[in-house]
Amino acid sequence: MNKGWLIAVVVILIIVGSIGSAYMLRSVGSLSIDLEKLKVITENQQEKLAVQEEEIAKLTEDNTEVLSQMEVLVADNEIMKAEMVYLKDAFIDLPGVLTRFGAIKKMTVRNGYIEFQIDEKEWLTDEAAMNYILEEFDISIEQAAEMLTNGYYVKDVEDDDVVYRLTNESFIYLNIEGEEVETNLNELILKAEKYIAQVNYPLFNFYVIENEVVEVIEQYIP
Repeated sequence: MNKGWLIAVVVILIIVGSIGSAYMLRSVGSLSIDLEKLKVITENQQEKLAVQEEEIAKLTEDNTEVLSQMEVLVADNEIMKAEMVYLKDAFIDLPGVLTRFGAIKKMTVRNGYIEFQIDEKEWLTDEAAMNYILEEFDISIEQAAEMLTNGYYVKDVEDDDVVYRLTNESFIYLNIEGEEVETNLNELILKAEKYIAQVNYPLFNFYVIENEVVEVIEQYIP
């Protein structure tokens, strides 16, 4: 190979080497830019994650506080229920409170209250019920026992002609599926109108002050 060709080859090799170096530098530079972008994205994601964790911690704290407040309210509600039961039982025994037992009859519905008379009854159980049935109907013990299949007997009592008044302010407890439930005057009216003049009418305990019925409790009938 002559000297001219040798110089040409050397020049070509230098050019190729220069091009390769430039490409490598460009690739390294591009890689550096991608790494910077990745670093920025990672930092942004970490910041968002930190904010989300703070929000979750705050929600958890708030939820714990709400649950704590709910537990306090539930406990207070149970205390109030117990106090209401005590006050209701204590009220019944107050001097001046008359007790009547029976069914509602001759009911007149007014605006916000009702007026009615009481078909008065007496609730007898066990030996008292048996003795009354034997004396009243002059039947055998076996026949009397058949009349006491549920363990009680409702005796008719001579009614008075007193007109009682019951208002929205009265405490009203009706028997719903075997449970004593506090309701309102409208519910009592509906029940009384449904069963008036029927054989299986509901019976109530009425607590009266000066002909004003202040509390009504429906008698549970087995």
